[in-house]
Amino acid sequence: MRSGELAAKLLIAFALLSGPATSAAQQAQPNSPPGEPPDEDAIVVTGRVDPADLPVKSKGLTEFGLITRMISSDVELFMRCADTPRPQDLRDIVDRGPADLIAERALHDFIRRNQACYVGYPSPPPTSPYFGACNAQLHPNGKICRSIYDRGAIFERTVKRLGDPVELARRLRFDPATRARFAARERRRGQQSVSADRKYFDVVSCMLQISPGTAGRLLRAPPGSAQEAAARHVMIGYARTCFGRPVNVRAEPGQFRAYTAEVMYNWLAAASGRPSLVQG
Repeated sequence: MRSGELAAKLLIAFALLSGPATSAAQQAQPNSPPGEPPDEDAIVVTGRVDPADLPVKSKGLTEFGLITRMISSDVELFMRCADTPRPQDLRDIVDRGPADLIAERALHDFIRRNQACYVGYPSPPPTSPYFGACNAQLHPNGKICRSIYDRGAIFERTVKRLGDPVELARRLRFDPATRARFAARERRRGQQSVSADRKYFDVVSCMLQISPGTAGRLLRAPPGSAQEAAARHVMIGYARTCFGRPVNVRAEPGQFRAYTAEVMYNWLAAASGRPSLVQG
């Protein structure tokens, strides 16, 4: 991946990681972290959660608000219109790391085959792996990679085709065998990741282990809704042990949702003991 594209892709990710993640990010014990609610089912995500009442404070990242909302809207429209990636392409996207060239080419080809669904498809069309490597969207404060959002939407669709996200998350068991499979899977995928991508993924993985049902509620909620925001605040709010020190966290909603979907898919794959959950 080119250095300029790398900087663009990670521009927002650094905002979430305003405090250093600890080495416990992938190994968080969901039954004991300080500040965890005693019963996650008691947290009813109604859209009226006050982040100020939570152990870790969070708020939205607003510097890129307009363009990220436009990206999220365009991606949602594209996914409603586009067909499903071919099974091998889908495996290449969801079972490989985000910077893997095969994964980037598979995402690029999926968008190219569905170009009629793509708002503002460029002419002449770019060469592979443009859409999968970054697909930079310009902003006065820099560039944002749309590929994060496209990947996240594909992960989310894949998870939802397996079942209701809340029920899938509640059935997850973070036992030693599942953790070992997850770690092995992420070592392989991590070879095609960059450090800040890896940190973001690891921190959200830690959050999901602490509040799996809330992560499911976030994916069940409509994008941009009060319910989604409340679930995000709760996931971050009880994740004190996922950061190196208590922080005030700022997260871009669409990107946070994308990472949550990717993390959930990979925990579900690890729990299944199979290399992929894609059929066909």
